[in-house]
Amino acid sequence: MEVSRTQWFLRGIIAVMIIGVIVRQYVKYRVAPELEIDKLEFVNLDGSQYNHSNLKGRNILLTYFATWCGPCNAEIAGLEAVRPLLEAEGFLLVHVTDEALEKINNFMAKHPSGITYLLSTKPLAEIGVHTYPTHFVFDKQGTLRYKQTNEMNWNNPETAQDIIKMVE
Repeated sequence: MEVSRTQWFLRGIIAVMIIGVIVRQYVKYRVAPELEIDKLEFVNLDGSQYNHSNLKGRNILLTYFATWCGPCNAEIAGLEAVRPLLEAEGFLLVHVTDEALEKINNFMAKHPSGITYLLSTKPLAEIGVHTYPTHFVFDKQGTLRYKQTNEMNWNNPETAQDIIKMVE
């Protein structure tokens, strides 16, 4: 059976639509959004508004995470090991989620660390975060220097050095 021009045309339109959906999903889940640190709103774990002046003049490693996220949990030990090095270079390490306070407190009890934990005032999906963990590095001026979805290898000594170089 011979395929008509109309059928080829319709098949082409369907193929383009499928490719569009695939690209959209890839971008949604694999590309971290562009964020401005000054426009993000956080709440402390006691419910009070987070004071953005704590971020001024500091390099920030901001990680959006979920307590149920395996890669997020896997990162904690390695990140805690390099935290003193990053802090010596002026970094503040911040983990942000939109989950319930009870879940965060249970998570922190299982993973004690010196990382600052905060709540997002908006659902993470609303600000464009769909993959956990998603990392952002901001320099002392608040300029976004790096972003990455998925786990970082903090057990590799070069990872922390690479982060430090990004803000120099």
